[in-house]
This record gives sequence, C-alpha cells and structure tokens, in this order.
Amino acid sequence: MSARWSYDTWQTELRLPFGASSIIATEATVQAGEVVARGTRYRGTRRVNAAKVLACPPEQVRDLLRVRVGESVRSGAIIARQGQRFARAIVAAEDGRIVHLDAEGGVHIATVRAEWEVRSPLDGVVRDADARAVVVEGASWAISGIAAFGPSRAGALTLAVDAADEELVASRLDVSAAGRVLVGGARVSGEALARAHAVGAAGVVVASASFRALLPVYGEDASAFGTPSDEDVPTLFILGAFGHAPFDRGLFDALRRLDGSRAAIDAENGRLHVFAQPDASRPLEAAALSLEDDLSGARLA
Repeated sequence: MSARWSYDTWQTELRLPFGASSIIATEATVQAGEVVARGTRYRGTRRVNAAKVLACPPEQVRDLLRVRVGESVRSGAIIARQGQRFARAIVAAEDGRIVHLDAEGGVHIATVRAEWEVRSPLDGVVRDADARAVVVEGASWAISGIAAFGPSRAGALTLAVDAADEELVASRLDVSAAGRVLVGGARVSGEALARAHAVGAAGVVVASASFRALLPVYGEDASAFGTPSDEDVPTLFILGAFGHAPFDRGLFDALRRLDGSRAAIDAENGRLHVFAQPDASRPLEAAALSLEDDLSGARLA
C-alpha cells in the first residue's frame, strides 16, 4: 500500500461516548489538543423510590431534592429531605450522579466509573456538535496510516530516532519526551510504547509494530484496524504494517524538516496532522510496501 503526504483541508468526526455533560458549540474555533466534549462513564444505575421514602406525592419530589438532576453527589451527601424534627431523607451510599427523576417519583442514581474527555486533533472550526459526535474542519499537512490506537492527542513533533530504519527503544525515552509526538522510525516495541506513555509523550508515530505486542497495552479487544479510545492508554499511529516495515525515507526527511512543529494524531480517522504553512513541505507519495519473501515483514516495493 502507499499513502500520500499532502497539505489540505480535512474534516474529522469525533464520536462521543454516552454521558456527555459538556459539548463545545458549533462554529467555535479550536486548536488541536483542546477539549471539545466531557462526560462521565457509569458503572450502573439504581432507582430509589423517593416518593415512598419521603412520604410525598411523586410530583413533589423535585422540590425536595438537594441535588439537581445531572449533578454529582459524594458518599454520605443528602440527596433529598422532607420534614425537620422527624425528617425523612435519601442519603447517597457512594459517589455518583443523579441522572433521572421519573414520573413516579423515582430518583435514578448512577455510579461513576470514570470521567472522559474528547480532544480535537485539528486546528479549525467546529462544523457540527451534538451528543453523538463533534465534527471539526481545518487545514494541515497530513498522512493516513493503517491503524491508530488510543485517544487523539497533540504535541510538538519530535524525532526520537536518528534514522528512518532505526527502532524506538525504551532506553531512549525519558521525561524530555513529555508532551511530544514522537517519530519512532521503523518499529516500536510494547515496552517502548508503555515507557513513552509513562514519561508523558503525547503519542508515537512508527512504520510498524507487532500486533501481538500491542495486546497487553490495549487489551484483547484491540483490532488490527485500530482501536480509538478515550481511556488513559498510549496513543500510537502506525503508517505501514504490522510486523516489520521500514519508515519511508522521503517522509522521514519531511518530518525531520518540520521537527518542533505542532502535530496531532487523529486516532478516530487514522491520520497524522502537522500544523505548518502550506509551503513548509512538499507533497509526496510514500513508497508502497510488499511482503518479504519469508512473509516475516514488509519492505519498500
């Protein structure tokens, strides 16, 4: 396969998990790495018959709530209360969020598993935004790969190897990689990927990786087509192949000239963006790959 490195206007659709509590407005201007939506992932919900506990009509429950629908509660907090001397109350058994009040006076309390954020992989304008997805449009130098894993992240483009045929190894990574999109050369191991994430790297760009080595990092449900995620896992962009494959030298040189530029990995659409002027690079077609004779990897055709 081959891929084209070019400057263009791109559009990305960022699908949102269930439970969005904050979504950016349509036509808002954003930068890569900026949060466009936030929300909560729940472990489960339980219903409390508040009308019965408070000994009141269902329509009166809303007026007795101390916590509004949509707000979070801490364990031990009073959710609703009726009366003074001989008061009746509903107390939160654990941290959670009030997600619904039904017509029968039932209060639905969700247990929070984790908070999530979705960030823009583009400098641009929000063209559409709702509870399902946020669509962002913007211009950049970009190239598509075969797969991307983890959340979309942005940072300073940084060459982490000296040559296109080098592999990114864990021993080369330290805290100086924090906040950077690392160009890792021909290949990255699972150990180096985990190390990059541990020191705060925004993401890793490589020509290839062993799919088997990615399973301990992304779980058994990881797909060879890529696994975008809003979890706190490493962000990885694979240009060419699973197994072994060389990094296209022309593209490596182009990225070397843009070293230090702002960049982002769009995990949802499997694309690397570099934010530089239209004349900062030149379009090129990355060389196609073909299988080695022993099927152990890929080589430039």
